[in-house]
Amino acid sequence: MSESENSRTGTPSAPQQQPCIPLDPMHNGHPGSRSSEPYLDKNAILEALAIRPGQIIVDAGCGSGYMTRLFARALGGAGRVYAIDRTAPEISDDEETPASAVIYPLTADITTVIPLPSGFVDLIYLSNVFHIFSEDQVGGFNRQVRRLLKPGGRLAIVDLVKRPTPIGPPLDMRRSPQELQGLIDLAPAGLFEVGEYFYLQLFGKKD
Repeated sequence: MSESENSRTGTPSAPQQQPCIPLDPMHNGHPGSRSSEPYLDKNAILEALAIRPGQIIVDAGCGSGYMTRLFARALGGAGRVYAIDRTAPEISDDEETPASAVIYPLTADITTVIPLPSGFVDLIYLSNVFHIFSEDQVGGFNRQVRRLLKPGGRLAIVDLVKRPTPIGPPLDMRRSPQELQGLIDLAPAGLFEVGEYFYLQLFGKKD
């Protein structure tokens, strides 16, 4: 890398493709990692998802549940949000969104088996997690998504853009929207910018 390139990235001792601050998606274990929440445009996410009362939503790899609570609020008390994580989700109540109303925490792995009925879910949301999946996990994820979604159901994947950014994993771990579309067994249904460093790729299940 040239000296001018180093000065632009602010990481003179590291290659350009290595971000300086890894994020903590689901359980990636990167030391010093941190949440993507401050960098995401939550309003843009909600607008892209167009959540309606009565829907069944899965927030896969929900972490602290910051989007879970927003989804629950958008449901207006009618519907369900399943907050799923491989470690026990801890979704706290707030004044606007009592967790007991529509939020159902589940300890499970979206790449293996989710204890929900087939054809039950309207929307599956996965944020800043897909890039850590192995090839086998991608296969398991596709199987669970196809099984869980209703006809007309949607999958929303939020991930980092594939270009140098001051946060996030190395570029060789990231996938562009086009690469992501080639890995998901559903039809692309929209691409949205949801933060300076993030995109949301929407997919739809036709049958």
